[in-house]
Amino acid sequence: MAVVRWSPWREIERLRRIMEDAFDEFLTETTGRTKKETFELAPPMDVYDTGDRIVVKVELPGVKKEDVEVTVKGRELVIKGEKRKEEEQKDENYYCSERIYGKFVRAITLPVDVKMNEIKATFRNGVLEVELPKVEEARAREIKIEVVE
Repeated sequence: MAVVRWSPWREIERLRRIMEDAFDEFLTETTGRTKKETFELAPPMDVYDTGDRIVVKVELPGVKKEDVEVTVKGRELVIKGEKRKEEEQKDENYYCSERIYGKFVRAITLPVDVKMNEIKATFRNGVLEVELPKVEEARAREIKIEVVE
């Protein structure tokens, strides 16, 4: 009889796969949708401060600019859109289909007030960039310290 080395990680991975399969089966039976179809499309974004403005960059590959809506109300920036399928495949000869399509919404609370009439949005190479100029009071100022002896 051969001695097999016990690996707890192998057992944990096996248990994870069993649980994932059970979850997928339950989800498909109750909703008629697979796990992949259930997850919401949430495009990744970067938000940073340049000193005089807040810049938001959102990756939207495969999304047309006509399918994107950007709104700012108060301190909330909302980006809505939809990634549509390019073409409908009539045959079912897929080996793999992992791309996600559908509607998305990303909303963030801005850290400062912005000048609403100076907001600019550009869409280039699948990246949406929104520049939000800060109001004068929100900009950082350096204060000189007077040394008193």
